[in-house]
Amino acid sequence: MKKGFTLIELLAVIVILALIALITVPMILKVVKNAKNGALADSAYGLIEAANLYYIQNLESGIENDLIFTPDETNKGMYSGTIKLTYKGELPQTGSEVILKTNGSVAIRLINGIYCALKTTTDSKVNVTTENCSQEIDLEIPSTTPSPSDMIILQNSITSLQSQINSNTQNITNIKTAMNGIKFGTDVNGNYGYYDASNVFHPF
Repeated sequence: MKKGFTLIELLAVIVILALIALITVPMILKVVKNAKNGALADSAYGLIEAANLYYIQNLESGIENDLIFTPDETNKGMYSGTIKLTYKGELPQTGSEVILKTNGSVAIRLINGIYCALKTTTDSKVNVTTENCSQEIDLEIPSTTPSPSDMIILQNSITSLQSQINSNTQNITNIKTAMNGIKFGTDVNGNYGYYDASNVFHPF
């Protein structure tokens, strides 16, 4: 006759399974979250590369005004007016935007559910977050004004460089003057050398 599990044995199994789930579920959720964040960041970098490519292709003609590309559901693409941004991937959600400045800097806000990938015009990389998705991304790049001491150092460096250039120019002039009238060749015995302005041979 087969003996079944007792109530205590079943409870023990349930407790063990619950502990395993308690440990593994957060780890699995973290892996899924990291994968989604990584995919969103990759998509953002893809759009940034597309904007950089557009800037390079139009570098000669120039970009007169900043371009703001937003999702166009009708035409299935990222558009700034009639200009389409060529990229690979799905159409971003509403609220996403790519800003291409006239100086070539790129800012992006890429939204995917509760997550968003952000890069302002002053950031060096894309940040994925669930907060501040509506923050301003078109930031002015701060300008730095040299201090008076920096200006003095710069002026001294320019003066020193100009002096070196003048000295080198004079040396070149002296060499040209010294070389005037010199001819290279061989003497009657086949020795290599040069003839000076007085036609005197000087062997090497």
